[in-house]
Amino acid sequence: MVVEPQSQTRVEEKTHSHNLKKFAEAFSEAYGKKSDAEKDFLTYLQAYLDNSDQVAPSAAKRLLNSLGQAKVYSTNGAQVVSLAENGMKSVEDLNDPDFDKARFSRLYGRSQITQYDAFDGIYGMEEPLNKVIDFIKASSQGLEEKNQILCLVGPPASGKTTLVERLKEHMETQPFDYIAGSPSHEHPLAILNTSIGKQLLKQHGINIPGLDEYKPSSWLEEKLKEKKGKLQDFKIVSAYPSQRHKLALAKVEAGNNQTAVQQLESALTHGNNGILDLSEVMKWPENEIEALQKLLNVTQSHEYQSKDGTAPFNGVIIVQANWEEWNKFCNNDKFKALRDRMCMVKMPYVLRSDAEVNVYQDAIANSDLSKAPLAPHTLTMLADFVVASRMSRAKGQRFDMLQKVHAYNGDEVDRVEKITGDESELVDALKYYKDLAQTKEGADPEGFSGISTRDSLKLLGRIFNANAVAPEADPLIVLETLEAFTSEQKNTNLKNQWHNLITQLKDEYRKKLEHDLKTACVPGYEAVGQEEYDKYVNYLNHLEERPGEMYKDGETTKSPEELEKELRDIESHIQIMQGKKPDEWKAFRGTILQNELRYRSVNSQAHKGWKTVPALFQAIESKILMTDKEMESIIRQGADATNEGIARHKKFVEEMLLKGYSQRQVHKTARFFLGNEPK
Repeated sequence: MVVEPQSQTRVEEKTHSHNLKKFAEAFSEAYGKKSDAEKDFLTYLQAYLDNSDQVAPSAAKRLLNSLGQAKVYSTNGAQVVSLAENGMKSVEDLNDPDFDKARFSRLYGRSQITQYDAFDGIYGMEEPLNKVIDFIKASSQGLEEKNQILCLVGPPASGKTTLVERLKEHMETQPFDYIAGSPSHEHPLAILNTSIGKQLLKQHGINIPGLDEYKPSSWLEEKLKEKKGKLQDFKIVSAYPSQRHKLALAKVEAGNNQTAVQQLESALTHGNNGILDLSEVMKWPENEIEALQKLLNVTQSHEYQSKDGTAPFNGVIIVQANWEEWNKFCNNDKFKALRDRMCMVKMPYVLRSDAEVNVYQDAIANSDLSKAPLAPHTLTMLADFVVASRMSRAKGQRFDMLQKVHAYNGDEVDRVEKITGDESELVDALKYYKDLAQTKEGADPEGFSGISTRDSLKLLGRIFNANAVAPEADPLIVLETLEAFTSEQKNTNLKNQWHNLITQLKDEYRKKLEHDLKTACVPGYEAVGQEEYDKYVNYLNHLEERPGEMYKDGETTKSPEELEKELRDIESHIQIMQGKKPDEWKAFRGTILQNELRYRSVNSQAHKGWKTVPALFQAIESKILMTDKEMESIIRQGADATNEGIARHKKFVEEMLLKGYSQRQVHKTARFFLGNEPK
């Protein structure tokens, strides 16, 4: 049925109206759930005795539950771990088409990496995030971490504050119970944690594990006397933590006129049973020893002395610091005991180019630049430069910085030569570079210096706005902007390093651009390549299953000898197999065929992509691509061009547009490649 335009508009309006109504209902329902609920203590206690894990989870356990679905990656593949409402976990395989086992293995070896939905949008921080999760998990299990402070150490704008704010946001989704009227919203079980309460629980055969953790405040002890121990008179409130209302979420702000002790006491009161964000604690002067001692006591006994008497604290404490502050803190003997109570997690700048690109993509998507022309390779070039600036190189160390960037990104790179004394050996590039970074003495850890995330986003803005007419970005603008940015630096050695890096980036881009231009000169490049791959595998399969028989495909008939000739024609371009013995060629063909047939059997006979076998992909591409001379004849469009030449050039431009270039960028990059650098 054809829908007329006016009718279509009415359909859309009706759909929007229906969606808006459903949204309003869902919004109301969600806020209805967040309304504080009240019950008497005996009702609460009965529910707790029936199901203690669900009724009274600790702050760390609620925080862990708030992180949502977990995706666990390893060299064995990917799995999804879900937590049901009853607390039971379910595990199922995750079909993630973007998961590259080989790349994962290069980056993490045999390690497992867990990614939570809660951290979507935080890129390149898998290892630090996993350490944070390990801390929260151990704390939720009642291990030593429950008595420790999580300390995030990293350079400015490395994501420390973003992570803490994200944790607090998710903590707001998990309700908790507290005693109505309690200034520090105490845990309900604290009512029973008195000498009388514990004695009577024992006499009546009621066991409450971990009761000693919930210590009563001076306020609660007075209330017990006032109510003459009538448990039914205590009301329990179920509420959601709130940053705005300082309910189970608190932060010590910078520039507060209060003393450090006053700030800490207030934050401990408001942050009880939740998260206490002490982002400024490392900036406290050394003479604030009273506040730091109070913090130490909290980790040891989970309570503190205030002007109103004793008060409890059962929550997650998080501290932030830069490397200089952390070292100063660690080297001060006055803080040795508190240092032993801290679990330090390094939060460096992003050191993977693909993750840095994700940061730029998010920034662009959330700005007015989302519709501006953006040529391929632009963000990658900027990311490679920025990531390289963050990498360490000790005096006297000589290596290819761009190769190091690629190794840290998990790309497949050549092994490097390691020289020890008079001996040398070829070793894994990533391990070699990381070992070098660790042996660099007297300097910040890798990723603790260089261009910050904030400054890289400013560079991104400069790149897009370099064109005074309209925003756009391409690698040539990136090169110009980076040259200008490098010239602004005061450090001569740094200038020289960055100028050399820009030269490398320019050379690498020329190779990428050449590939784009060559593939754009082949109409239907992807389809042609896939057809060649499918044909190669089908020929192999026929020779394996029906040796000696003629091959038929529609009206085409080929003899086994013709099939072999066509196979050899493709294989002549496989560099790594040249000079190999017949048995090795047979094994090579057999591996490709087996993997393809296995893939088809589990994917409804769909064929693998032609780029999945690198050696074969390169061979097929070498066969279908034109020579440099043929390519240049298509790219150039002289006044004497024939109709056929004009048509081929037009098709070339169309293919480049499909790759993501704008019309202007096609001609600009073509001129650059042909040696006429654009002004």
